[in-house]
Amino acid sequence: MSIEILDGKNCIGGSKILITEKDHSFFLDFGKNFKTWGNYFEEYLQPRASVGLYDLWKLNLIPKISNIYRDDLIVSDFKEFVEKERKLNLETVFLSHAHLDHAGFISILKDDIEIVASSITKKILKALQDTGDGRAFNQFTDLKIREEEIDERGQKKLKQKKDKESIKRNFFEINRNEFEGEIDGLKFKTFYVDHSIPGALAFYFEFENISIAYTGDIRFHGKNSEGSYNFLEKIKKLKPNILITEGTRMTYESESKKESDVYKSSFEVINSNKDKLVIADFGPRNIERLETFLKIAKETDRKIVINIKDAYLLDLLKEDGFNIIDDDNLFIICEKKSKEKKCLNEVKNRYDEKVITIEDINKNLGEFILCYSFWDLTNLLDIDLKDGIYIYSSSEAYSEEQEFDIKRLFNWLHYFNLEPFGIELTNDKPKFSGDFHSSGHASYKDIKFMIDEINPEFIIPVHTEKLDIFKNLYGNKVVEKEYFEL
Repeated sequence: MSIEILDGKNCIGGSKILITEKDHSFFLDFGKNFKTWGNYFEEYLQPRASVGLYDLWKLNLIPKISNIYRDDLIVSDFKEFVEKERKLNLETVFLSHAHLDHAGFISILKDDIEIVASSITKKILKALQDTGDGRAFNQFTDLKIREEEIDERGQKKLKQKKDKESIKRNFFEINRNEFEGEIDGLKFKTFYVDHSIPGALAFYFEFENISIAYTGDIRFHGKNSEGSYNFLEKIKKLKPNILITEGTRMTYESESKKESDVYKSSFEVINSNKDKLVIADFGPRNIERLETFLKIAKETDRKIVINIKDAYLLDLLKEDGFNIIDDDNLFIICEKKSKEKKCLNEVKNRYDEKVITIEDINKNLGEFILCYSFWDLTNLLDIDLKDGIYIYSSSEAYSEEQEFDIKRLFNWLHYFNLEPFGIELTNDKPKFSGDFHSSGHASYKDIKFMIDEINPEFIIPVHTEKLDIFKNLYGNKVVEKEYFEL
């Protein structure tokens, strides 16, 4: 057996873990590494769609393996270079959740590779694709095949054919809190665990003489923490030889702020600013945070307002028990856009009685909690805003580019005279209080507790920059290499 950490070993995100045992080869996640991506690309500098995977391959942003990527994303002249690399008969990708640092590059994999994921994860990825830009790198659930064309100067390019029907990606959907299955002789178990996005899974694999557990991204302090504790109790009894665990917050000083702490801090601010517009800035797929602000809205006689993309996701998730969109206190903002996607117009029509405009909000600013982020603030230029409250309820900046965005955010806050909570700018550097955000990742104390309880023979930390702390705690049990063989 071999375990290769192809990405995500000494960094946060980009998880791609290849496990090979005899005739079986499968990935744990196949994510996009935003840090290495940002070394080359930004909003106005993107990979060329006309050459498919070529740019990503040349820049070493994807594993150099043949027989796993979509043929329609490989220009014929480039095929011979791809085929020189090692060939992998990839059967399955076990997808922990829908955050793109774990799922972002399943879009470029062959459509017949089975994706084991929760039904919730599939719906979130569908919402991301349907409301996105339609590029090949964002085709998570439905593939729109590209064909090669030769231009007038003999250059070969890939072009999407509008008359071609899309191909459905091969999903193996998990609908139960615990699931035990088998794919081509590979035995596995799945467990719903707590994370800042719904539908997150942890996995357990059983081979002839070796067993492996993988946490994905996990926490023990959220609303659905019982799922994480259930995983821990079951895995303890299964006694895996190898534990592959995340360690995003593996620092001695990390704390576990609960969602109830976010509720308390946010309620106090909102309740003491009754006549002011409140803007709540949090992750677009953090359903638990949306429920927190919806609860506050009800208790402070306000209405909560979401954008149409969020409404589309909530509509998809209704059958999975997230019946939030029908709540009487929830409304959908209709923004000034030249053209809206068909799927979003359908949601507007379906929930027509909930659709309001920015002008409606302007009539009584103190009546609303507006779920907006930095990217939505231009819409506020349409209202007469003298002051207001901006609650930053998201994670802190992890990159220089994100820090620049925070600085721009403060320019907007000053312009609108919005008082910030949860974030401040000191000496041109952002500082995050943490009082208005509950992390999606386990604290040092909880990770250590989990590992001590499971007590595996080997520990493979991923999704972390704190390998040294793992090593200090567990010594030779910790696997430091990218390639591990048993």
